[in-house]
Amino acid sequence: AASIMDLRGQLIEHESLQVVPTLANILYARRYRRVFSSDIARAMRWFTGQLPWTPPHVQYSHALDAQGNAHCETRSQELDALTDIRAFLATPRALWCADVETVATVYTDENKPVFDPRRDRMRCLGFGDRTDVYVVGMVSIRTTSGHPLGVPLWSAQGLVDLALVLWGAFMDGRLWVGHNFGSYDKMVLRAWFRTVLGESYVLTIPHLFDTLMAVRTVDPELPKGLGFCATVHLQEGTPAWKADHAATESDCDEALWQYNGLDVAINARLAPVLAQAVASRQQQVVLDMDHKMQSVTVGLHEQGLLVDQQARGWWAFSLTMQMMYHKQEIFGALAAAGIERYGFGKGIEYNPNSPYHVREVLFDHFDLAPPATLRSKEVWTDGGDRSTSKTVFNAYLGDPLIEDGPIRDYIEAQRRFRKAAKLYGTYVVKADPAHGKTVIDLRTRRIHAEWKAHTTLPGRLACARPNLLNQPKKLRNMYRAQKGCVYVGADWSALHLYIIAMRWQIPSLQEAFHRGLDAHALFAGVVFGDRFWQASGVPDGPRGTSGEYTGNAGKMRSVTK
Repeated sequence: AASIMDLRGQLIEHESLQVVPTLANILYARRYRRVFSSDIARAMRWFTGQLPWTPPHVQYSHALDAQGNAHCETRSQELDALTDIRAFLATPRALWCADVETVATVYTDENKPVFDPRRDRMRCLGFGDRTDVYVVGMVSIRTTSGHPLGVPLWSAQGLVDLALVLWGAFMDGRLWVGHNFGSYDKMVLRAWFRTVLGESYVLTIPHLFDTLMAVRTVDPELPKGLGFCATVHLQEGTPAWKADHAATESDCDEALWQYNGLDVAINARLAPVLAQAVASRQQQVVLDMDHKMQSVTVGLHEQGLLVDQQARGWWAFSLTMQMMYHKQEIFGALAAAGIERYGFGKGIEYNPNSPYHVREVLFDHFDLAPPATLRSKEVWTDGGDRSTSKTVFNAYLGDPLIEDGPIRDYIEAQRRFRKAAKLYGTYVVKADPAHGKTVIDLRTRRIHAEWKAHTTLPGRLACARPNLLNQPKKLRNMYRAQKGCVYVGADWSALHLYIIAMRWQIPSLQEAFHRGLDAHALFAGVVFGDRFWQASGVPDGPRGTSGEYTGNAGKMRSVTK
C-alpha cells in the first residue's frame, strides 16, 4: 500500500474529482511548510490547466511479448540492438541521465531482500535526457528453474559487446546525472563491468552530478526520494510513478522498463533546477565536497574490513569470562538482599539478559520508585511497563538515597554484565563467520558495511549493517589491514568548527582556536546563550575554558557538537 509520502503532491483523478494529497501536520512540523505551499500552488495550476506534462519517448533494447516480457534474442538481433545503442549514445545532449534497476541476490531468514550493490544483479539500465530515454534490458523479471533470479537477455558475447559500448560512454567525460548514482548505481555498474570485462575495468565516471546529494544540499531537512523532490521542485504534472513501487513489485519487464524510463527523464528535468538552486545559494563548494565524500563511501564499501579471527576469538573468550564473573556478582547481591536466585518462576534461575527478571528485582523486590530526575517517557516503555534501560540504571546510581549495600551492588553488577554482553553480542560474535547472523561476507572474509554520505550533515559519513563508526576503541585490534598495508588513524578534534571559522571568517571562533579555548563550549554558548553558561557542570574559569563539561552543560555541549 502507498503511504502519504508516496502520494503527496501527486495528481490523482477519481471520476470527476481532481485530488492532490498533501501533508496536514505543518503546524507542528515546520520543515514541511514550504512543501505544503508548493502542493497548494501545484494543485491550483493543475485545476486551471496550467500544469503541463509531456511524457518522455522510451525505447527498449528488446521486443516484448503479449505479456510484456522480453526474451533472449538471436545474435543478429543483438547486433541490431547494439547499433541502436551506439547511435543513441552518439547523439549530442546537454546532459546524460542514467538509472539502474536491480534484484537482490541475498535474503534474510524472513525472506526480505538485502540489497548490496556488490552482489545485486542489474535488471535494466536506462539512459537519456528529459525527452528521450533508452532502456537496456539485462535480466528479465520472468524466471525459470534454472534462472530463479531472472532469465538473462544477452548471450555471453553480446554482453561483452554491450559492456564495451557502455564503458566508452561512461568514461568519455560527458556529464552523467543520477539519483544516488554516485553511490549505489555506480557500485552496481562497477561490479558489473568487472564481472563482464575483467578486474582491470574499474569504472570512475569522471564527470558526475548526483541529484540526491544536490537535494541534500538544497533541502537538508526534507525527504530525499526522487518522487518527493520532483513534486516540490518541478513545475510539471509529473505522474505518481513511485506510488506503485514498480522498482521491486513489477509483474513484467515492460512495467519495470517504463518505470526506469520515467526515473531517467524526470531526474534529467530535475537536475538543472537543483543545479541552479545550488548556485544561487553559493553551495557549489559544499556539493563538490559531498561528491568526494560519496566516492570515499564507495571505496569503503567495496574494500571492506578484514577481521583478525584470532583477536576476535580472544575477545570472545575474554568477554564470556567477564559475563560469567559479573553474573556471580549479581547472584551475590541477590543473596545479600535475601532474594532466591532460582525463584523466578518454577525453579527458573535469574537471567540478567531478561528485562522481566530485572524488572522483578528492581520494582518488586527492591520496590524502587521511578527516578525523580527522569521524564515520564524515560521511565515507562511504549508497552506501559517500567523501563530497565541504561538511562534508568544511571539515574539510580546517581541517586544519593540509594546507599551502599545490596541494591547498589546489584545495579552496578547488572550494569557491568550488560556492558560486557553488549560488546560480545553486538561486535564480537557477529564477526564470527560461523555465526548464523554473521556480518562477514563469506566470499571475501570481510565486513562490507553500508557507508552513506547522503543521510548525514555535509562532509560526514553514516554507516550501517553493521555500524563501524561506533566500534569501541578497545575492540579495534580485531580488525587488521591486508598483507603489505597498514591502517593509519587520525582524529582532528572540532575539525568542522575550524572549517566554519576559516571558510566564513568568524572572528569569535578564530579567536577561540588562537587562545586554545573549547570551541564546542563557545558554540553551545552561542546556541543556548546564558542558559548554557549558568548550567551545572561548567568548569571554573573564563567562558570557553577547556576542561570537562559535565551535567546539563555537558549535555548541551554534546547536542551542538
